Amino acid sequence: MVAWQHCTTVRDFVARGAQVLLPYYAVAAAALYAFGLLGYLDWGRYERWLVLALVLLFELHVVTRPDPPWVLARLVNPLLVRLGGGGAAAGTAAARAPYLPFQAVSLARKASMTLYIAFSQIGPLLAADTREGRLDTRPPGDEAAALRENLDRLETAAKTLDTDADRLLAMELAPFVADEQALAGVRAKMRHWLVQNTIHMDPMVRDAMGREMRMRRTDAPAGARGTR
Repeated sequence: MVAWQHCTTVRDFVARGAQVLLPYYAVAAAALYAFGLLGYLDWGRYERWLVLALVLLFELHVVTRPDPPWVLARLVNPLLVRLGGGGAAAGTAAARAPYLPFQAVSLARKASMTLYIAFSQIGPLLAADTREGRLDTRPPGDEAAALRENLDRLETAAKTLDTDADRLLAMELAPFVADEQALAGVRAKMRHWLVQNTIHMDPMVRDAMGREMRMRRTDAPAGARGTR
């Protein structure tokens, strides 16, 4: 009331109303365009623009007419009065007071935000591929994106395992941290074990050892030594 008290002509009221309407819908339209451009609103992109346009038309219809909109006067408010047992005429308080036009506009804006969230949460599930018995929300033919996603997940798991291995090694070497001589001995033994284990597990070494075992005498008596 204080902000609109200096408005006297139709032009003043229209200009003042534009200052209230334009910022909200300009920011909403810019947000929809930016999120759609970044790929966050792939599903229901046109439906979101349709909802925004409908809310704008409804608000323009409400603020440019002296009477409440039809949906309030003929549907919502009579239903509230009926649910309240007849309202003041029956001597009982209504379950809720009838909605005023500005309240209808506020509800329309909140309902549009609810629809935007529903499009983001439920929309991909409705368009998901369930032919193979599982819920796949990726677009069909997007094998490259699925491969990149799996590779990223594998790389993350490998980094996690490497970090855990470093922590376990540090925990095992904790008793030898203060003793440099003992730590050097542990390192030498670990190096020797790794070298021997690597050599023994090498296919060529194992093949040579197998040939050597086959070359030993098979008909030697018990206790005999040496090979052929």
